[in-house]
Amino acid sequence: MKKKKLNNLNDIRYHKLLLKTQMRHKEEKIKKSLKKINNEIHTINFKNDILAGIVNNPSLIINTARITYDLVSRFRRWRKNRKKSR
Repeated sequence: MKKKKLNNLNDIRYHKLLLKTQMRHKEEKIKKSLKKINNEIHTINFKNDILAGIVNNPSLIINTARITYDLVSRFRRWRKNRKKSR
């Protein structure tokens, strides 16, 4: 898209409104897609498929536990350091 020179105040106002409208439209598209993904994640079948895969493959259990432990320990360490710095 070629940049257009805005010469007067009306052009600037129009361009500002156009950009706001485009942003609003993109935000609505993102919200819709997030809602769709959220609904797909919270379906019972999706959760059962994940749990069945974890139970059938022991290495997934170990990796999931390791990742969870790392996340929890990092969060605790971050919170502890944050309290110390205050």
